Amino acid sequence: MRSSGRAAIGMMGGSAIRFNEYECGHWYARAMSSYALLQGLTGVPLRCGGQGAYIAPSIRGDFRSFLATAAGYGIVGVKNGKPFVESVHGKIDTKDIHYTPKA
Repeated sequence: MRSSGRAAIGMMGGSAIRFNEYECGHWYARAMSSYALLQGLTGVPLRCGGQGAYIAPSIRGDFRSFLATAAGYGIVGVKNGKPFVESVHGKIDTKDIHYTPKA
């Protein structure tokens, strides 16, 4: 028996789009776009595996930003021209911080 999906629409509260759920829908895309904006502004993709942190911001001057990794989360930024990473929860490898200021 073939279903047209109309029964599913009524059962699911008006939406039968499977990819419009919290885990994989437009809410997830909004969160990912926010992380992309933070990464684009701060230039902070964290490299795992002992390579340390790379900071190459697209802005000049001091800043602070949220950072989330698989191992923890914290604050990353530049203060008085010096890069820093503050771990709030978990462990973030910050042995080496490679900083490239905006020219």
